[in-house]
Amino acid sequence: MNEKVKNCLKKHVFIITSSFILNILFLLVFFKYGQPGLDNVSASYPGLYQVYLLAHQHYFFSGVDLLTSSGATIFSLRPNFLMYSPVFLLLFTCFKFSFKSLNYLMDVVTFLHGFFALFFCQLLAGRFFKIDKLYALLFGVLYVFSISMCNAYGCMSFVFVALLFPIMLYIFLISGEDNLSYSKLFLLSSIFVINLLSGYIPMSLMALVLAAIFSLCYFYFLSDIILNNKRIIKMFMPSVIACMVVAPLYLAIKIHLGSFGTTPHGLFFSAHQLAVLPSDIIAGVFPFFGHMLKPVESTIFFGFIPLVILLLFVFSFDRKRALEKRELMLFKMAFTLYVMSFLIIFGEYLRISDLFYYVAPYIGEMHIYQRYLILTNLFFSLFVVIALEYILRNHPQKLIKMTILISFLLTGFVCIELNYNLSVATTIFGFSQFLVIELMLLTLLLISFLIFDKNASKVITIFLVFIMSLTYFYQYQEALKATLPNPIIWDSKDELDSFLGFIRSYSNKNIIKYENISDVINETYIPRNLPWVVQKDIKLSNYMGYDMHLSVEREYSKYISTFGNFDWRWLRLTGCQYIIYNAKAYKKYKEIIDKYIVPSIHITLRSGDVVAKLKPEFSLYNSAFAKKVFDNGYIQVLHTTSEPQVINFVAKQQEITLHLKVTDTKTRLVLPFWKNSYWRLSINNVVVPFATDNDLYYHDFSAGEYDVKIYARSYLLQMFFFIYIGYWVLWLLVLYMILWRRKRFNFMRKLAKQ
Repeated sequence: MNEKVKNCLKKHVFIITSSFILNILFLLVFFKYGQPGLDNVSASYPGLYQVYLLAHQHYFFSGVDLLTSSGATIFSLRPNFLMYSPVFLLLFTCFKFSFKSLNYLMDVVTFLHGFFALFFCQLLAGRFFKIDKLYALLFGVLYVFSISMCNAYGCMSFVFVALLFPIMLYIFLISGEDNLSYSKLFLLSSIFVINLLSGYIPMSLMALVLAAIFSLCYFYFLSDIILNNKRIIKMFMPSVIACMVVAPLYLAIKIHLGSFGTTPHGLFFSAHQLAVLPSDIIAGVFPFFGHMLKPVESTIFFGFIPLVILLLFVFSFDRKRALEKRELMLFKMAFTLYVMSFLIIFGEYLRISDLFYYVAPYIGEMHIYQRYLILTNLFFSLFVVIALEYILRNHPQKLIKMTILISFLLTGFVCIELNYNLSVATTIFGFSQFLVIELMLLTLLLISFLIFDKNASKVITIFLVFIMSLTYFYQYQEALKATLPNPIIWDSKDELDSFLGFIRSYSNKNIIKYENISDVINETYIPRNLPWVVQKDIKLSNYMGYDMHLSVEREYSKYISTFGNFDWRWLRLTGCQYIIYNAKAYKKYKEIIDKYIVPSIHITLRSGDVVAKLKPEFSLYNSAFAKKVFDNGYIQVLHTTSEPQVINFVAKQQEITLHLKVTDTKTRLVLPFWKNSYWRLSINNVVVPFATDNDLYYHDFSAGEYDVKIYARSYLLQMFFFIYIGYWVLWLLVLYMILWRRKRFNFMRKLAKQ
């Protein structure tokens, strides 16, 4: 092993060991409970499997998604999926996965992100914040395993961006402080590329901006190094390179969202709709209040122990025994950045949120500003650690004893209420057994401040903060599971096989269309993006995916506006063959269901949902043509007299190709999906425009033979593809050159010693 690597491992053995052990312990909980959040169940995991399949089929960077929303969406331009993450693409290239094995893959990737996040938090704190290794570990634990972070596991993209944030900040600081070569700076840009492609654009951009702002403040207020032009260029070079790599993709998505997505992206949607009520701040103080322990993303969390540490700091603060100049400046910087992010979450009750929306393009368009607190919790963790250092240094015994007494009395009061006045304690005050535990551990922590030395107190604080986060994660995931269908259809292989077997038995089409007409989303037994999961076995297509508010072409909403509200005529025009309904939906649409379903062809699932076959006459075809001669779900070929021949038909998500032989004077080819604006039609290698009827694309053919190709095209996406591939090829080349030079240098040095 290289001597330099050995020395590095030896130097950082504590950081490596602590990062590994704590993430393994967290993974044991994570492995058991996973991420049952609604976004994960209905979107992230099915979407990730879709990415895996598309990557293996080489259709990755183009194509209309024909499996969901009736072709009204472009999968590769979703702004909220882990679509282009190099971490997952590398793993997908090297290994084969089933849908269920993605759970294990997510465990591994989450562990790696958590390990490196905790590792770099400690490096950051030790080198740039000048705090000892135990305080550095506490800083990392407060951030990586914070309640805010645990609360974010319902959508893994948020977690991945947040765990990359301390690494990005570290790169900013070393790029400005160390005289790194341009080749090394180019290699470091890969971390920023991973961040910008981690699946949620506003979050990734906010992480980049916060890292840049803090780094500039650090060099201006704390560092002895003067930032000249060369150092500024070097400091921003990795992030600028990354932005250049992803710029075509971001621009393509921005243009795409101009006409796609059913939700109006305005001030109300971003800043007001799910803003925090000022009174809800109590949940941040007491996250284990029974009525506060809800799987609601808009809740804020400080944690009881960190908050009490801050209160002790405030009430014991004395300018005569003030913080050192460096500590005070770090405290001010961290406190200011956190408070600014905190103040924007109150929506209409504090109009700073409006100001943020208008002055911060793209970042201000984030839906639910509380999500940014996951990132700025890094700064919260920093000033909590500085506050604890001040307390343990000055040791305000009277204040600590008074706080112990208050905590002890409060613990007793909660216990009495829970034992003798349970209904009032739980329904009115929101007390719970977990609140007792948190108060009890707080009391023990305060006692440790009195009787143990500094290092022991630090270790106890680290342990208790970590344990409380694990406890909260258990409880939060349990509460979250209660909001989800239990089980989901793919949890039972027999049930899923029965469902798919039924669908397959009564249809001979290449792609089979169905619609779940119930108006539920959270409780649905059959997830809205199920076609992505089962596409290796059978091609299914539905009329509404899970997140149509970000994905479908806006005009399409006139047919499917919300779950359970749709246009039956659109289902008939596009050849829907099955419907899924519950008792409520049957009551709502009883007349049309009774009219068009085949009574003898249906199954009832364990959830009570009914899957029913629609009669052939449910489908509508243009009356100008005598009869349908070819309908495989992907295309309809209609004619008047002679039957045209469809030869060499191939359908991929990227394109549809066929050879059409027409012997009559008028034959019509209809694309029975939404008239997606990305579709293109090529006939005998000549691009021709589609005609439109009832929002369906079609083209009329006269007698002759035609090579037909229907495909989707985004030139910006293609540009991104070439830049992205080129970037990684160049990255590997630069890495090889650095390693080759180092190897050559070591060889020459050994030769000189002989």
